[in-house]
Amino acid sequence: MDKNEIIGQTLIAYTEKMRDLLAENLLKSPEKAAKAMTEARRIVSLINSFGWYVDWSVEINPDTPDKVIVKANLWQPRENLSPDLQVIYDRWLENVKKRGDSEY
Repeated sequence: MDKNEIIGQTLIAYTEKMRDLLAENLLKSPEKAAKAMTEARRIVSLINSFGWYVDWSVEINPDTPDKVIVKANLWQPRENLSPDLQVIYDRWLENVKKRGDSEY
């Protein structure tokens, strides 16, 4: 396994941890969830520091409103793009980031 694969696997594990923290704490009072939410923000910052992007969404089923389903997406940066493709990719990534607020 090369360095990039190790980084990718590590960031996937962090993304899963962030997803679990959110799922376990989103419905708690702010006081009870504060520590976990701070940790989730720290994880997002860590992922972003590698040039990757993570976003997440929440689903609530009306039949089980006390349980949320959190979906997280980890976006890997593209490598070795031509200058023209890099401009297109950068624009695309900015649009992905605008879809939601990753700083929650």
